[in-house]
This record gives sequence, C-alpha cells and structure tokens, in this order.
Amino acid sequence: MEFEEPLPNGPFKGVKLDLEKYDGVLDIYYELRGWSVKTGIPSKIRLEELELDDVASDLETRGIIRN
Repeated sequence: MEFEEPLPNGPFKGVKLDLEKYDGVLDIYYELRGWSVKTGIPSKIRLEELELDDVASDLETRGIIRN
C-alpha cells in the first residue's frame, strides 16, 4: 500500500492515507480477531478456538507462537 501518493479513484480520490491511522486501525483489527498486534499471527488460543490445534501445535513447536 502506498502512503505517499493520493488515492487515484473512488469516493476518496485525491486523499492520501495516513500511515499512523492505518496502523492504529490494523492493530484494532488484529486485537478483535485474537491475533498478535506485533506479528499479525493468530494466537494459540484463537487457533484452538477455530479447532486448528494441529496448526497451533506446529507454530508453537517452530517458535512462531507461544503458549
């Protein structure tokens, strides 16, 4: 996503996106979904809620997520 150039079309044509606001909204999105704000990776708890225990276990074994 480009933050230097104004949007080329649509209802916000000519508006530049604000990187700080974008990052803030992205953090909220990740939190609402049970993902790590820092990495964007779902938490072990969230993966288990989705019945993806095998994925959670694999990511934990590889050190990508923690208990």
